[in-house]
Amino acid sequence: MGDPNSQSYFVNNNTINVCVGNQRWGYAALCLVLYIFLGLIYAWSIFVPPLEQEFGWSRSETSMVFTFCMFFFCLGGLGSGFAIRSMPVKFIVAACALFIGVGFTLASRCASLTELYIFYGVLIGFGVGIGYNVLLTTMLKWFPDKIGFIGGLMLMGFGAGGMILGTTCAELLGAFGWRDTFFGIGVFYLIFFLAASFLLKMPGSNLVFPAKSASRKRVQESGGEVSTGQMLRRRSFQLYMLWAIFTVGIGFTLIGHGVPLALEVGAASGSAAALAGLISLFNGLGRVSGGLVFDHFGRKILMRSACLGLMITALLLFLTLREKSLTLLMISFSLGGMSFGFSVIAHSSVISTFYGMKHYPLNFSVLTMYNLFASFAPFLAGVLHTSMGSYNGLPFCILGLATVGMILAFAIRKP
Repeated sequence: MGDPNSQSYFVNNNTINVCVGNQRWGYAALCLVLYIFLGLIYAWSIFVPPLEQEFGWSRSETSMVFTFCMFFFCLGGLGSGFAIRSMPVKFIVAACALFIGVGFTLASRCASLTELYIFYGVLIGFGVGIGYNVLLTTMLKWFPDKIGFIGGLMLMGFGAGGMILGTTCAELLGAFGWRDTFFGIGVFYLIFFLAASFLLKMPGSNLVFPAKSASRKRVQESGGEVSTGQMLRRRSFQLYMLWAIFTVGIGFTLIGHGVPLALEVGAASGSAAALAGLISLFNGLGRVSGGLVFDHFGRKILMRSACLGLMITALLLFLTLREKSLTLLMISFSLGGMSFGFSVIAHSSVISTFYGMKHYPLNFSVLTMYNLFASFAPFLAGVLHTSMGSYNGLPFCILGLATVGMILAFAIRKP
């Protein structure tokens, strides 16, 4: 992808290229599409009803699939963080293609819950984690002057992928069944991501990018270039990790139980997937708008807004379950998805500004280990549903987690 609008000049006999044209936006467009396809991981609840119907599995058992998926998503991101330091981007994206493609094709032939845990939870989760980290790291390298916006744009695609592809997958499930749908997804992902891997690369060291635009309303926070070991010892990171666990745990729960929750409220089976898709849609919108909030107002406003939105979501869900109102469900899903998007985009923005870009790939992948703990939230919600026979206790759990998150957001004062 050449850039006809780039300019060159000499400084101390060295050629410096200034990236001012379309080259990096071409990479951004490609990565956005890739993120949309990676976002299919958020559409798991669409596959739950046909699997439970065929095998007779309980909600807590199928919820563990998403938990495994998020667990190995973290490990994939960590592996990607190490690999980026010594391997070209194309090889890492190719590995992502192999894990996801093979995972879906093998999952299409599974006959037991253990096989589903391994093929869908382990392989697909690991592959998505690899792609998630390497693509985001690549984009932040290409857009150091627009960290909040470009991170939000990429993760908007990841969040919206559940909505865009979830609806398509629901139609495929009805037409071909879950086995053929899984197999077709696996083949497509393998081919598409392998082809895309040949087009991506990191920016060269001879490129100079526009300076960051400063905002009077934003408090600039920077802790310098901080290594992973130093970051782990900082109180700011420890508190932020806890905040991420609580807020993302809420988001995972909404996504993992969106369809069955809609069915309990009274939605028809055909519209339950579309209603649950609102979570992914507004999750995506929340990521790009949250990136803009970070760029203009800073980390504090972004984190506190995310928690406030999740607290209101809990109250709306309480009213939704009491009144059996689909209108309130739509509002709560939309607000919950938006607030979840705010919390997710905070991660890349905070790590890059608090601890610098020199060690960003590994620092960010270490932070994403919050998923190891947050991924148990959907499972616990499934256990709660199984024990109570309904989702009536869920709003109180969400309210409690969001309240703790708000306290943590105020406790983080500096990098």
